[in-house]
Amino acid sequence: MKRRIKRLDREIERMVVNMKERNPTLTIDQAQKTLLSKGIRISTGGVWNIWKRYNLTGMRGKRKGPFSKERESMLRVATERWKAGDIRGAARILNSSPQCWDNELVEEIPDHLLSLPLRVEKLIRSFWKLGYSELCRKARDIRLEAETLGLFYYALCAGAIEILALDWCGAHEEQLALARRLSKLLGRVKGRNSFDPARRFEISIGEAQALAKLGRVSEAIRCIKRCENFCRHPASPDFLGMVAAFYSSIGYHRKARRWIEKNIKLSKDNWYAYEMLAANRAMAGEYDSALKTLRAIPGGKSTVLSLVVKSLCFLGKAKISEALNYAARSISQAERRSIPVHLWSATLTSASCMAFLGKKDEAMRLLMDSSSRFKKFKIKRVSILIDILLNDDYFPKEALLMPDLNLALLLRRASSSLKLSDYRKAFRFAESNRLMGLFHRLIPLFPEPVICLLEKGKRTGLPRAILKLPIFNREVLVYNIRFLGGPIIYRNGKYLRIRLAPKDAAFVIQMALRANEPGKKILLEDLCHNLWHTANNPTRNLSHLLMRIKRMLRIPTHLLEVSRYGGESVLINRGLHFITDFGEFEQLLVRAYAFERVGEWDFAKREFLRAFRLFRSVPLEQMYDRWSDELQRAIMNRLEREVAHFVRLCLQHKNKRDAGKALKKVGRIIPYSREIEELRREVK
Repeated sequence: MKRRIKRLDREIERMVVNMKERNPTLTIDQAQKTLLSKGIRISTGGVWNIWKRYNLTGMRGKRKGPFSKERESMLRVATERWKAGDIRGAARILNSSPQCWDNELVEEIPDHLLSLPLRVEKLIRSFWKLGYSELCRKARDIRLEAETLGLFYYALCAGAIEILALDWCGAHEEQLALARRLSKLLGRVKGRNSFDPARRFEISIGEAQALAKLGRVSEAIRCIKRCENFCRHPASPDFLGMVAAFYSSIGYHRKARRWIEKNIKLSKDNWYAYEMLAANRAMAGEYDSALKTLRAIPGGKSTVLSLVVKSLCFLGKAKISEALNYAARSISQAERRSIPVHLWSATLTSASCMAFLGKKDEAMRLLMDSSSRFKKFKIKRVSILIDILLNDDYFPKEALLMPDLNLALLLRRASSSLKLSDYRKAFRFAESNRLMGLFHRLIPLFPEPVICLLEKGKRTGLPRAILKLPIFNREVLVYNIRFLGGPIIYRNGKYLRIRLAPKDAAFVIQMALRANEPGKKILLEDLCHNLWHTANNPTRNLSHLLMRIKRMLRIPTHLLEVSRYGGESVLINRGLHFITDFGEFEQLLVRAYAFERVGEWDFAKREFLRAFRLFRSVPLEQMYDRWSDELQRAIMNRLEREVAHFVRLCLQHKNKRDAGKALKKVGRIIPYSREIEELRREVK
């Protein structure tokens, strides 16, 4: 195949390329001087064009342009060879041409047939397709090989990817050591540095992230200042977004807001920047504005962050069930690398919801159980925050540099002193640092100053909806309905010694699942059709049932009200909160699957077993209504499916003891399951 005219001799071209591969920070002027000392004179454009053809200069995302006929011809021949089954021939063509670096065919060729530059390209292209352990291993192998050959350009490219993979693996000590090693390799270059700015930025921000997660905040802040230099002209939206995300991760939401706004100003169609803005507003307690921002995202795109934002907003609006629902969905849909962060957000939301409903002891137990788990994820900031919430006296001085940890300390002090000045100080700190959303999440764990202010008739600054929740209003009723077995009912934590008729029990369970908090409604037609579909006067039967339920559960008459809404008759919950053991079962399974996905089998096993222990006998037995029968089938099928999944996991981990426990438990509830019987034989 003929070479293009006006091209330098291949040996000289190879010399120019090799200089850059061995010295990534080499500038064009420096290269020209070195070549001139060897009697070779090449113009500035000549050196730059060679480096560009070999993918050795500029930002990777801006290198794409109109492709040459030579490149198109070589790619066509390589593709034909590959389709014909001649993979080695296709690889030889790709390796021989510097212009074939940016193409999808690289992903189809085995690594051992590709040159080092093309393996780096393949690693970059498969960035989101590999598991982070495999990504880390491949990046490390390429980096070490490149260092051995003295090709430091490729070592830096692979090292930048390895830094990100180490961050996702939680190996922050290794991440920091590698980032600093690569920074020394880049060295301090006076004047213009021609190495890929994106890779330099990734190395610098990787160091800052590692320092932050190790709790070395002051060093991390000094490091992020270097990253900010990359965000000057010409600015990159990706750089701005990563700096904003870093400041958010250490609680500097006011600074993060400025970087997010710069990002949106630079790229108005950057939908992820709008999602970050919504998260920032939710953290600041601007819930309506945050939800409005989510609705205004260009193209309607979203990630798991949108679910987290909705969870924060609904908690701030005192809509407990919606907050828990979105928190659970955020864990289920999170990418594996981001599960620890979303798991902590959901855990704190769950603890806050429990405390809001008057179950502070259970909330603290959840945080205590979570303490060892999050220490294993090696996120120092989360571990310190849990220790503060659990009233641990020891915490590093660096914690005071993180606004969110500082806020938790201020609230803890206000809770112990009950001084108005301490509460006001915490409140003002949250306002000035855009942390009012976190303030609303932490206040149920430290409710004493708010209760004290309410008793004195003083203003608390909290939204009215939050002040109506049971932790601050003792007159609000909370019913705990346990129906994964015979129906058991607790009223504000006290067991009710009552025996409900089947239809009465079915009605209470239906209320607990469909109208579980104030403002929710159920159509009367649905209730009547379900409970008395053959009766001549079902509304009269419903009226008598409501009277019995209010008397037996001691519900004030005005809190369950029949009214007209949208042209239809509805039963409205005017002030009751319901929680169920089935909701707890679903929350435990969400956490169990999250731990399973990140490879923490011991923690996952504990959550699975806790979920199965909630079943006392067959749920919704002998209720005799269509809705209860359908729900019973759904719950039994879910239990059978989850136990089967758990037993298979136990067999993979050679743990027959816990597999036998789960099978014995479910065998009493579902005695005729063919799948459970097969698994029982396999375990034996």
